[in-house]
Amino acid sequence: MRTGSDLWRRPVDLTPDLAGRLLSGLAENHRNRLQVFAREGERVSIHDLLAVTGDSDIRVLSYFQGAVSRKLRRLLADREKKIHLMGWDFDATRWNAERTAIVDGICYVTPATRAALAHHLGDG
Repeated sequence: MRTGSDLWRRPVDLTPDLAGRLLSGLAENHRNRLQVFAREGERVSIHDLLAVTGDSDIRVLSYFQGAVSRKLRRLLADREKKIHLMGWDFDATRWNAERTAIVDGICYVTPATRAALAHHLGDG
C-alpha cells in the first residue's frame, strides 16, 4: 500500500476480500456504477457512470465518490481520510465552450480494483 502524500494522488488497490466487504450493504445505485468499471475496464467516462441511473448532473458522481470513499476509509481505518477508490484524469476532462462546466471526463480505478470488482460483480 502507498504511504504519505502519494495516497491522495492514486486510487487504492482493492483485493477480492476488500472488494467483497466494500460491496456488502452498498446502495444499489453505487453497486451499479461500480459494475461499469467491472464490465468496461479501469477507465470509465462520467457519461457512462451517469447513464447507470439516468442522471445528467455530474454532482451526483461526487456523492457516489464520497459515499464509496467513506466506506473504504472505514474498512481500512484511514483516519487521515486520504484513501480513495477512484481517480480523475484531469487531462481527459472535456469542458463546454465557455470552460465553465465539465461536459465529460474519465474516472479510473486500478487494474487490481477492476479485477476484484469483476470477481464479485460477475464480470471477471
